[in-house]
Amino acid sequence: MLPYDVLLHLLAFSDTRQLLYLSLVNREFNSAASKLLYSNVTLSPHFSSQEHDSNGLPSCPSQFISALSPTYATLVRELRVGGFLSKAEPPRNKLYSVLQEALTLFTNVQSVTFLPKCWPDNLFREPLNLLQSCRSLKRLAVNASCFDDELASALAISPADNPSSLSSIAEDDGEDDREDLPAPLSKAEILGRTTGLTTLTLSNPTRKILQVLIPYWLSSLSDMLLELHLLHNCGSITPGVLSSALPHLQSLRALSIGLSYSLTDHDIFTSLAQLPCLQTLALNYYPQNTSPPRFPALLALKSFTAHYPRPETRKDSDRLVKWVRKAIRHSPIEILSLVEDFPPLEHRPGPNPNFDGLIDHLVSIHAKRLRILDLRSCFVGHRALERLCLSCEKLDSVRVAGGREILPTFIESASNMSSLHSVSFRIRKFKVFDEVIDDELVAKIMKSSPMLRVIVLNNQRWEGSWSHTEDGDIQLVVNLDKGYLRTNDDSMFHEKEL
Repeated sequence: MLPYDVLLHLLAFSDTRQLLYLSLVNREFNSAASKLLYSNVTLSPHFSSQEHDSNGLPSCPSQFISALSPTYATLVRELRVGGFLSKAEPPRNKLYSVLQEALTLFTNVQSVTFLPKCWPDNLFREPLNLLQSCRSLKRLAVNASCFDDELASALAISPADNPSSLSSIAEDDGEDDREDLPAPLSKAEILGRTTGLTTLTLSNPTRKILQVLIPYWLSSLSDMLLELHLLHNCGSITPGVLSSALPHLQSLRALSIGLSYSLTDHDIFTSLAQLPCLQTLALNYYPQNTSPPRFPALLALKSFTAHYPRPETRKDSDRLVKWVRKAIRHSPIEILSLVEDFPPLEHRPGPNPNFDGLIDHLVSIHAKRLRILDLRSCFVGHRALERLCLSCEKLDSVRVAGGREILPTFIESASNMSSLHSVSFRIRKFKVFDEVIDDELVAKIMKSSPMLRVIVLNNQRWEGSWSHTEDGDIQLVVNLDKGYLRTNDDSMFHEKEL
């Protein structure tokens, strides 16, 4: 029998269905398979017209329900709640009590995500209280389901005790009466009592949660917090909010800031330059007439992601390229991603302004370090792609869009990239391209670079693997992944959305 650690490593390559079968082999296999099956527990119901009449629980068999068993509860390391939750009220909606039970039983949970798209009122109030007793909790992601619209009291800290708080502006009348009759804590305030986090994600942060976050919550997390992600609509983040947060973010390694028209390029990059440990950054770009000619250097930055609106003209793409160049010029960039807002699943007819200027910048300044390049919706000319392949030898993942001519160019130039493992091409300017993809073309692409194993062309994905022939030789076999469905998420592969 294989040692348990080796068995666990081997089973990690199996999918869920395979793990279910393997768990029936014997006790050792059951133990290893169960650890993998229940390490990540997800509850994410699809939309239902009967959501108001539902009891809120998934139908059996359900991973979430079976994870409540004492046999499996201690195996749970990550709990994710999303999707369309029933809006029925208790006692009809049993999710209220079951979710509380889950957080009580999952004593080893390290990551909790509450990002539902639809939810009943106060579903998460008690679970947020229980987070404080989750001693292993390190990562937390929440959205408006865990905020509320009541006026924050900033955890009962008065303006006199905390003059720098965003909530310090309050009327003086009736203060003595409020001290005698303290208001119940809001969900945001309960959330702000969660400590020990290394990663915090707030989706669509409101002024309410920012009042709790700055400075009280950040000051309590500052010794351990390594990642802060403020995602999507961040209109409540102003220059004052950003400057108030900076003293508590000196150890931060990763930061994301969603779209806020209140923040200019000068505001953002002047603040970012004051974070000496920042290595990973994600920002939303929007055109500005007052953008400074140069940005302060981010000398520790290794990964940069830019979310941007679709460029309609060459001028739009040039402005975006210039902005990215200014942002990363003095940084030791290893990972660069440009993500278009709301891209269509299929290519729309219209202009394809190219991003060749960005490729030239990467080749001239970042070629020795660049490992991952994700320009999923950015049109790149075949000559620019050739320069990229010949110069950036350390690339292990490339994702670009272009004309059909980029395929033969890649086949001729890719041999120089000895570490390349995966490529994705979104082919444009060819209406029937999907009909002319054949195994011979895919095989040529796969063999063009020695380590290449994953190819994505438009909506199709292939994987390469070594296998034995009937003669005993070993050959590289390319197989179409029929279960692959192209999405526009942050992952080139299979990223599940809550």
